[in-house]
Amino acid sequence: MRRLALVVLLLGACAQGGANDDDRRTKNCERLRDHSIDLRLEAAPPPAGMMPEEVERHRATFVAAAGSRYVDDCRNHWDDEQVACALSASSLDSLRACLPQPGNRGSTPCDRTKHRSMRSLP
Repeated sequence: MRRLALVVLLLGACAQGGANDDDRRTKNCERLRDHSIDLRLEAAPPPAGMMPEEVERHRATFVAAAGSRYVDDCRNHWDDEQVACALSASSLDSLRACLPQPGNRGSTPCDRTKHRSMRSLP
């Protein structure tokens, strides 16, 4: 009986650890989506005189366009090192250098041209 209780306890701990890792990956991918949008907006600043509310609506449009597919693709196709590199990027070019590119079939975990969310954001 003690062994069974120990096995159940260990299985529960392992399952919870996996959930924490999934949560961490999801949060990092959401942060990457937001960082990518921020870099895109910095690269093409809004016109002078645009109200902050309009800028936020524009940002919300980017988030909606990427949707959950961006986060799902990130979680499924980019490893932790690539995501960490992209999160530290200070420009769109440096962000793109961290992630697999569509023409690089040998080491590309996903073909971004097939994913609408990946085409819309780096």
